[in-house]
Amino acid sequence: IHKAVVSTQSTGGGKGLNLLINNAGIQSYDKHAGVQACSQDELTNIFNVNVSGTHSVTMAFHPLLKLSASQRSDIPICCARGGVINLSTKMASIENTEKSHAVSYKVTKAALNMLTKITSMEFINDGILCLAVHPGWVQTDMGGKNADLTMEESVADLVDLIVKAKHEHNGQFVRKDFVVIPY
Repeated sequence: IHKAVVSTQSTGGGKGLNLLINNAGIQSYDKHAGVQACSQDELTNIFNVNVSGTHSVTMAFHPLLKLSASQRSDIPICCARGGVINLSTKMASIENTEKSHAVSYKVTKAALNMLTKITSMEFINDGILCLAVHPGWVQTDMGGKNADLTMEESVADLVDLIVKAKHEHNGQFVRKDFVVIPY
């Protein structure tokens, strides 16, 4: 992480970093297993990537995000000024949970959503927007070939969201089209 921050500093020309996208996400190999099959080691390992890793990266880049936001204080709160996008999943919605599979993934992404909400409350004071985004079901190693969206379609949707994100979206958990997903 430190090397990435140093590299970003040196290539950024003293302007900081206006956008950080955290795309950490792993899940159990047995994604259909329920809570009884979810071991403490599995939950801890997945938490370390999906939550602790995201937190570490965000905190390491915070000074560069803050620098960018302070240098762009002439524009409203938006990702062009300073933003953190944490990729989540609709499966992390506690209110919408109807099945007890993918336990470690759901639990850790729900924790990521809480981390995003809390971070948004502090970072907004620095002019930095934070939100959790469900990008859709994407054809990746995790999503599989039957997923609804290609990676190219998902990236295009995310770019559109990033361009349109505003102060009013701070701390929200949204779909790619800004429809709010209940926590």
